[in-house]
Amino acid sequence: KATLTGIAITAAPTKTEYTEGETFDKTGMVVTATYSDNTKKAVTSYTVAPDGKLTKETDSVVITYKEGDVTKTATQKITVKAAAALASIAITTPPTKTEYTVGETFDKTGMVVTATYSDNSTKTVTSFYWTPTEALTKDITSIEIGYKEGEITKTTTQAITVKDAVLSALTITAQPTKLTYKLGETLDTTGLAVQGVYNNGQTVSVSLDDCIVEPSGALGVNDTVVKVSYKNDKTVKPAYLNRKIVIEAPEIASSDIETA
Repeated sequence: KATLTGIAITAAPTKTEYTEGETFDKTGMVVTATYSDNTKKAVTSYTVAPDGKLTKETDSVVITYKEGDVTKTATQKITVKAAAALASIAITTPPTKTEYTVGETFDKTGMVVTATYSDNSTKTVTSFYWTPTEALTKDITSIEIGYKEGEITKTTTQAITVKDAVLSALTITAQPTKLTYKLGETLDTTGLAVQGVYNNGQTVSVSLDDCIVEPSGALGVNDTVVKVSYKNDKTVKPAYLNRKIVIEAPEIASSDIETA
C-alpha cells in the first residue's frame, strides 16, 4: 500500500497579508499530498497553526496533514502588519444643542465623533463618553469628549454656552378660599398660591406681592376670570384660575313699559 511521503501547497491562499488580531483564512489554498508510488491527491483534512489571532511576529503558518501513522507538514508564508493605533479623535459634526440653561444636562444628539488612526485611516465612533454628566452650571464653557480603544484613550472638547435660568411662566397651585361674590365686592386672594416655572423646568414659590391679580376693584357681572401676572416681567406667561368665580347679581323680575 502506498504511504504518505509529503505534502505541498500547490495553490496559495487568496489572502496572505493580515493585520494583527485577524485569523488565518485558508480560502483558495490547495494542499496536495504525495505518496510512495508517486501518486498525488488534494487533501482537505489538514490543520493550521497558529489557529488563533495572528501577531505581528507571525511570518508563516504551518500546515499539518496526518494519514495513518504518517504526519507531514508544509509552510505558507504570510505577512502580518501591526494594527493601526488610535491617534486622535475629533468632533466632525457638533451636537444639535450647544446652548443650555443652568440645571440642564449635556445632550449628544446630532454629534459625530471621528477617530483617526496611526495609518491615517478614520472611522466614526459611538462608544464615546463625556464629562461633566451632571447638571450644568454657568461656569462650564465646554464638554470633554473621550474615547478609549484598547489601552489608548484620546479626548477632545465641545464648546457650549450655559445661561442663567429665567422665569418663563406662572402656575396657580392653590385656588382662593372664596369663589362666590356679590355684585360690587372685591376679589379676596386669601388662599391663592402661585408658583413660578423656569425655562429649565425648575419651580419656585412666588409671592402675591410680586404679582398683579385681576380682576381688581368692584366686581361686575363679567369679572369671573381670575388672572395672575408677574409684575416685574411682562414676558412671563400669566396663570389663570382653572374655574370661574361666581358673581351673584339681582335679576329684573318684572318691568312697566311707558310710552314717551
